[in-house]
Amino acid sequence: MRTRSALLVASCVLAASVVTGGALNESVGADKGIPPNHPQLTKFSKVSDIVMDKCMACHSRNYDLPFYAKIPGIKEIIEKDFNDGLRAMDLNLELVEAAKDKPIGEATLAKMEWVIVNETMPPAKFTAVHWGSRVSSEDRAAILDWVKASRAAHYATGLAAPRHADEPLQPLPDALPVNAAKVALGEKLFVDKRLSGDNTVACVTCHDFSKAGTDNKRFAEGIRGQFGDINAPTMFNAAFNTKQFWNGRAADLQEQAGGPPMNPIEMGSKDWDEICAKLAQDPELTAAFTAVYPDGWNGKNVTDAIAEYEKTLITPNSRFDKWLKGDDKALTAQEIEGYQRFKMYRCSSCHVGKSVGGQSFEYMDLKKAYFEDRGNPLGSDEGLKGFTGKAEDLHRFKVPNLQNAAYRQTLQTLTSRGFKIGHIEYAPSEFHNLVLDLKHDGENIVPGSLLTKGAVIDIVLGSGNGRNTVVLPQLTGKNLQEALDILRKSYLNLGEVLPDASIKSKNDAYSAVIYEQDPLGETTVEGGTYVNLHITLQKDKIAALDSLIVTE
Repeated sequence: MRTRSALLVASCVLAASVVTGGALNESVGADKGIPPNHPQLTKFSKVSDIVMDKCMACHSRNYDLPFYAKIPGIKEIIEKDFNDGLRAMDLNLELVEAAKDKPIGEATLAKMEWVIVNETMPPAKFTAVHWGSRVSSEDRAAILDWVKASRAAHYATGLAAPRHADEPLQPLPDALPVNAAKVALGEKLFVDKRLSGDNTVACVTCHDFSKAGTDNKRFAEGIRGQFGDINAPTMFNAAFNTKQFWNGRAADLQEQAGGPPMNPIEMGSKDWDEICAKLAQDPELTAAFTAVYPDGWNGKNVTDAIAEYEKTLITPNSRFDKWLKGDDKALTAQEIEGYQRFKMYRCSSCHVGKSVGGQSFEYMDLKKAYFEDRGNPLGSDEGLKGFTGKAEDLHRFKVPNLQNAAYRQTLQTLTSRGFKIGHIEYAPSEFHNLVLDLKHDGENIVPGSLLTKGAVIDIVLGSGNGRNTVVLPQLTGKNLQEALDILRKSYLNLGEVLPDASIKSKNDAYSAVIYEQDPLGETTVEGGTYVNLHITLQKDKIAALDSLIVTE
């Protein structure tokens, strides 16, 4: 058994780069050289010896560097390697959570698995000097068995096929347990602009169903056109995040829902009394609300309802979910190879679990000095440090979840590969504008199908249980190509193109201007509506468009 002094010597030699972690027993401690202020390693009992002997010296802040770490020349090397090891994986953080009787983090398990499978820990340059730090085949088997058992006990959904049960990514459950009455209220409040100070902004403003749960802007735009200094994360699958907001300042969905209404840039309300006074003026909504919450309108009840609704905003049964569940034909051979590379290149060490992310906070500049290179520092750049105040949390952010198929992403992918976009269709689905399927010549496209470049692809979107209404854009004054691009982005279809007498050829049509549309612009229509366009080259009709004055 190695002594603490030996461990400290080990800690000074060159970099540890990623995790190793296990679980320890209460009885393990004093004889392992654990500092008095170190949390007990209760979650690592099955691999405690390995963790203490091979990992902790380089991956815990509670171990002091040896005296010779202060020698010029050596100091810089040791400090860089030690800091690199901590940035890649700080086991002390896991120990603190373990002391709270929480399981080892899902990302930690994935990182441990990767370094053991790929035999990168401890690094070769470390073991070349310290032979005793090498991990034996028995050690590796013990760690992998422990990872598998820990993942099965705490994170598996029970939906994966046996052959995929130990994957770092897991299928989403079909639904989460919810109170249906609260969900109904939360859905109404999610789109209610009375939660903002001037009744212009709702939750859905920044978390738009039609934009993959965001506002698709670099900086989120709030009340009175104000911009924050960070973008809005998607609310799809947010229920699975370990914490909410990019900097983790909200513990759960309810706490998150209470933040934006009082933020002067986001929704700009004074307090919950102001909001509730406005909502109480709605007798129908108030009656429904008090039936569920007998104590009536208050911030706690409003955020509880919104949080309950957000639990329903999950996106199960993707093709990847179906593959994990055992449908081998759900993914193409190329897509399966892509997933293997996703794991090979360590993407799954951070983008892990049911929602493919949201389970840990990682450094944005782990591989490159991102913030230094970009310049122009923003308040939001602090990341987790802005919430914890800890220097070591600077530039650490919640890992985004990747579970969701965005319509705009589908448009871009298809067009970049040379396909043409056909009709937008809607099919029954709980989720608004979620991409459900792709069609060619009326038939669903089977993964792996070969299609000719230039083929027309129809896109099938979720109807969102009646939420698929959009405001028809004003298209007059545009040419056909401009109008077509706008219609696609608005989930609408091009109907008939009706030329007047000035249009003599197809070339004329492409250079013509739209002078009339049916339905009219700025009206609310169903997603997938066909819009008829009247086009002209007549100068008087075009001039008439320029002279129109829109008044409010």
